[in-house]
Amino acid sequence: LHIGALMFGLTGVFGKLAAASASVIVLGRAGFAVIALACFASLSRQSRWHPITLKDARNLLLSGLLLAAHWVSFFIAVKVAGVAIATLGFASFPAFTVLLEGLIFRERIRFNEIVLVVLVSVGLILVTPSFDLASQATEGLLWAIASGLTFSLLSLNNRANAGRVPAVQAAMWQN
Repeated sequence: LHIGALMFGLTGVFGKLAAASASVIVLGRAGFAVIALACFASLSRQSRWHPITLKDARNLLLSGLLLAAHWVSFFIAVKVAGVAIATLGFASFPAFTVLLEGLIFRERIRFNEIVLVVLVSVGLILVTPSFDLASQATEGLLWAIASGLTFSLLSLNNRANAGRVPAVQAAMWQN
């Protein structure tokens, strides 16, 4: 868990230090993920490959597009506004998830979740250095919020389709 938390925390730093564009970083990241998942699958006794239906393929394609959009928008935010603003903007994803669960799954939004959405919104307003769209910090924050939205959509799509395809196989398809 600690190694995972460290790697997640350093993602933005690596993205900032990389000389490559956001798209190239995401392509490399996805390629590495596929190789790592293939190695894990070959060593794991639990990973069985299931045939993919057309419906599963469409859902996995949508998940892959959302995953790519999430990472590209996150790394654009890192390049434009820096790691701190990108990370804070991406952290909006729980608020998006609460709102979208209510819309997509017709789940009742509880009072404490409304408070969460309000606090996240206020936090994003406080983080914004200026409300000028010409500002790199504002542009980066908007890219980071887009990253949070696409991550939330990815999570909800995965939730809606969970259990149809084994997790390792689904992650490989998405990447």
